[in-house]
Amino acid sequence: MNAKAYNKTKLKIWLFQTILNLLLLTLFIFSGANIFLYGWVANSFTNPYMQFITYVLCIGLFAGILFFPLNFYSGYLLEKKYNLSEQSLLAWFIESGKGLILSLILGIPLLIAFFYLLRNYPETWWFWFGSLVFMFSVVLAVIFPVIILPLFYKQKPIEEPELTSMIQKIVSKAGLKIKFISEFNLSKTTKKGNAMLAGMGKTKRVLIGDTLLQSFTVDEIETILAHELGHSHHKHIIKNVFIGTLQSYLMYWLMSVVYAKLVTAAGFTHVAEIPALPMLALTAIIFGILQSPVFASISRRFEYQADAYGIKLSGKPYVFISALEKLAEQNLGDREPHPFVEWYMYSHPSVNNRIKAVKSV
Repeated sequence: MNAKAYNKTKLKIWLFQTILNLLLLTLFIFSGANIFLYGWVANSFTNPYMQFITYVLCIGLFAGILFFPLNFYSGYLLEKKYNLSEQSLLAWFIESGKGLILSLILGIPLLIAFFYLLRNYPETWWFWFGSLVFMFSVVLAVIFPVIILPLFYKQKPIEEPELTSMIQKIVSKAGLKIKFISEFNLSKTTKKGNAMLAGMGKTKRVLIGDTLLQSFTVDEIETILAHELGHSHHKHIIKNVFIGTLQSYLMYWLMSVVYAKLVTAAGFTHVAEIPALPMLALTAIIFGILQSPVFASISRRFEYQADAYGIKLSGKPYVFISALEKLAEQNLGDREPHPFVEWYMYSHPSVNNRIKAVKSV
């Protein structure tokens, strides 16, 4: 019952936040507040890039203040309510602050590049920005485990002899080149268990949360590790980057077509006019909502592939089933969500569906 209630609450929060985002952005445009804000920004700065960044930051600040109670409830209070969080209130604020600073460091240069392309290539900006996003995604995938993740979690080699022996055997059996299989201190923030394949090329590694290492048997960890090696075997990180890029090209092109028509209809003369940009943001949100099930379905397919490979590699399907059941219990996962919710939102198949697939292999 706790798992159902927890996931229903998270779904309600997501729905409310999405609808509120759409309504507020629509009101911002049709009330003329977008023009009013630009007037203030234009009086403060003459440089168009300073105007653009200030305009975006003002909107971001307003949204951050408005949505703070909801984010605080979903990110801190809800996790505490269901006994999933290990964070103190101060630690939550510190980690949230670090996340915000990182978003600004990574996001502002990308926004400036986007505005430059919009100003100088009004008809083909979508292609150049899609190409930029591709390069950015590759760099981000490479640096994530060695630069970004250490800002939030400490990593160290797994030291238990039985575990290290098992890891060496299964990696050797898989015939894969993964030099680093480490644990990270997930317990500093949550009681949930997790493991992941991260990085590309020389930075590729398997990361296993200490919460998982503390709660699972060696055999169960072996099957989870085999699943992560399945992602490496099928090159899912590389495929995600390329699929995401192709989908980005399509989405940005469709957005550019719709946005150009909106700009003309609203009486603007150029797609890079700053007060017109909230219409592009609204278009992006709508297209993001429409494409969400596509990304989710691709991700679920990759998870099924990794499961099948992991079972073949470990030869322990029922141990893997046990691990899946323990993960669902530890993470308060909904074992059987509504089919539409799973189709639209879930990046991983539900536990019951994964177990059915394992039994059918």
